[in-house]
Amino acid sequence: MKIAIVEDEQYFATHLTELLQKWKEREKAEQLQIAAFTAGEGIVEEYKAQGVDYDVIFMDIQLDQLDGVETSRRLRRLGYGGAIVFTTNHREYQYVRQGYDVDALNYLAKPVQLKEIAACMERLKQNTLFRYTYNGVHWSVPHKEILFFESIRSYMKIHALTREIEASLFKSNVQDLLQQLPKIYVQTHRSYITNMIHVVKIQGSNLYLRNGDSIPIGKNYLDAVLTAFQEL
Repeated sequence: MKIAIVEDEQYFATHLTELLQKWKEREKAEQLQIAAFTAGEGIVEEYKAQGVDYDVIFMDIQLDQLDGVETSRRLRRLGYGGAIVFTTNHREYQYVRQGYDVDALNYLAKPVQLKEIAACMERLKQNTLFRYTYNGVHWSVPHKEILFFESIRSYMKIHALTREIEASLFKSNVQDLLQQLPKIYVQTHRSYITNMIHVVKIQGSNLYLRNGDSIPIGKNYLDAVLTAFQEL
């Protein structure tokens, strides 16, 4: 699991790293690859240059110069689709509403406790994977790999970015599925739900995805699609 910590106070960065390692050992979780940044500009520049896709970024809100909320906005605009967890002092909870703009997974008050990390990582597992059942078998796909869902009769089909999914169909419909998905997904047509982090441009009544595919935008959905695209 790839984790980034963006924190300008060394004590809190070290404390968070130690808690994550304790959680890994307790849960016998996969190996953690933790990268630390002391400024928002650092992780933004790394993402521009290398496109490193962290599973989760622990983001201090009160960073100097580029604060945590604006850093998160820039990462979302660049296409980062992983989880963002804000770390904050109690007095900073006025930022909570702004966190909705970047689909923040959670807020953790400093000093962070191990039980809070455990709860956060459990929620992360639930939010980073799309889970479904087909023919009695349970499957999961990372959200960051899903381009869009397509409605085919009484089923939904998953279209993925980099791989062919062995079992891509599952029984559902657009409205029911939309209620289960995080805010990075938007209904773009009566038959499509699109992961907006993979949209590179909107031209006319079509949107274009980073793999070269294009999807039609339904007339009734155009305003909502444009708003979602501008906010990412």
